[in-house]
Amino acid sequence: MIAATGLLAGCGFHPLYGGGEASGTVFAAGHEVSIATMPDRSGQFLRNQLIDRLNSKGQPEKPVYSLSAKINESIDKLNIARDSSVTRGQIVLKVEFKLTRLGDNKVVFNGISHALNAYNVTPEQYAALINEQDARERSLEEIADDIALRIGLYLEHAETAAGG
Repeated sequence: MIAATGLLAGCGFHPLYGGGEASGTVFAAGHEVSIATMPDRSGQFLRNQLIDRLNSKGQPEKPVYSLSAKINESIDKLNIARDSSVTRGQIVLKVEFKLTRLGDNKVVFNGISHALNAYNVTPEQYAALINEQDARERSLEEIADDIALRIGLYLEHAETAAGG
């Protein structure tokens, strides 16, 4: 096991997460990414999740890149009881994102991230609303993880290709 670790270090392998000054963020280059504001509550939640993952110390003073995202949401009724009431719902989120280099305003990386989470629809209106909100937030957290990882990998590759 120790020999394998030495071999990995020799080939240039290094962990994407943690270590060094940027511990707790996805990658050190994350401090170069400004995350654009997004409309509505879901957008604000996603933006905060991305800031936590990419820029744990807050927005950068001199960003090199800007990350923007657009959220599309749909709610599906999964289980309908005999009395025509819905007992199970599912939130489906699709987020289109793009990473733009600010120097020349060129989109250097883009993608789509999907997540879905089911929830119980209870007869109590408040409980049903909380269940739906929780499913939405779980989906947005999954999407934030996915976007942060993909951007981190892209920037690590770009940095390595540039000789950094």
